[in-house]
Amino acid sequence: MPVAAPTAPPPPLVVVPSGCLDDQSGTFHHQTDGRFRYEGSDDGGSLTLSVFFVPVVDAGRPGRRFSRDGGLARLVVEADAGATGSDVSMDGGAPPLARISLRRTPTGFLGVVSTTADGGCAFPSRIIACEPGALVLETIARQARDCPSATDAGWTLQRLMRTDFDAGTAPSDTMRHDGSDATPPPAP
Repeated sequence: MPVAAPTAPPPPLVVVPSGCLDDQSGTFHHQTDGRFRYEGSDDGGSLTLSVFFVPVVDAGRPGRRFSRDGGLARLVVEADAGATGSDVSMDGGAPPLARISLRRTPTGFLGVVSTTADGGCAFPSRIIACEPGALVLETIARQARDCPSATDAGWTLQRLMRTDFDAGTAPSDTMRHDGSDATPPPAP
């Protein structure tokens, strides 16, 4: 009688927050500082977020404005308050400031942030929630110009808002605004 080949044990169970098994690919922006943009790529096992800084471009004020003396019709010439050289936006081919690489594991949605500035720091990160339209990322708080060590206890929350998320869309075309089914009953 032939001997059956041994079978490999099943892979360990992945334990991540609710909703985090869904595809998290897409574009995001930081909730409190919209200048930070994130491009996410998800292959089902890992999520990579490329971090970009997109400064706000100040178009400046017009060179002339009405005076503040009760609305007289004369114009006052002002110096241009436009952007300076350090405020000019990045070109489209700029490399990311950092990469956040996360894997779905038996102990959570864990990974590392790798920066390109400051000599290439790397510090731990994890996703603690995948909400509709947002990811909640927890990272070690960085000290000024220093790479944090794994022993730092200063974890901070970062909420990344999905830029392509529309909270106003119904889950189905057959759903009415009151939650009832809009599909007509079948004919007898």
